[in-house]
Amino acid sequence: MLFTVVFLLAALSLKVDGQSANKVSLGVYYETLCPDSIAFINYQLYPTVQSLGIENIDLNLVPFGKASWTESGSSLVFTCQHGERECKGNTIQNCAKSQLDVATLVKFVYCMESARSPDKAGPSCAQQGGFNYTAIDTCSKGNEGAQLLKAAGVATKALKPSVSFIPTFSVNNQRTQTIQDRALNDLKGLLCDSFPATKPSGCNN
Repeated sequence: MLFTVVFLLAALSLKVDGQSANKVSLGVYYETLCPDSIAFINYQLYPTVQSLGIENIDLNLVPFGKASWTESGSSLVFTCQHGERECKGNTIQNCAKSQLDVATLVKFVYCMESARSPDKAGPSCAQQGGFNYTAIDTCSKGNEGAQLLKAAGVATKALKPSVSFIPTFSVNNQRTQTIQDRALNDLKGLLCDSFPATKPSGCNN
């Protein structure tokens, strides 16, 4: 009986370790109206996810960038690099992140960022994604959305070294200038070179 329990635990450990080993971690710190962020999402992030498979990437999207906030009692006031519309877009995507699975989230963010006015594209992108926008809309207009945006800000400002360019990236929890430069121009190659174990088949295409 003891042998059986030990064997099962060992098998479970191997399975968990294998799942972890076959994923690459990618953090993307961006702004919804930033031209460089929009270009990255449209021409690097989304095509790379489509090629490699979201199941192979531990993706963390953090929409905040170079925004800031002030607090007065329970009130939060945000100032975003590209204006109030960007704060709205950032909040919508933080709310979406809290409610959607990552595969659906990536498609939703890509849809918004490929639209002429990303901050207004939420309802139509939700419709394209086949889910109800009401909960995201409610979140983005209330305290929940403000708190999620603040949390994204705390995470962004905690990065070391501090952020000087948006979008900025981490791969397997590392941030270097090489990672930064390559992510902007060859994200797929960067991630394929960063898998700690077996690379997905998409790396061969």
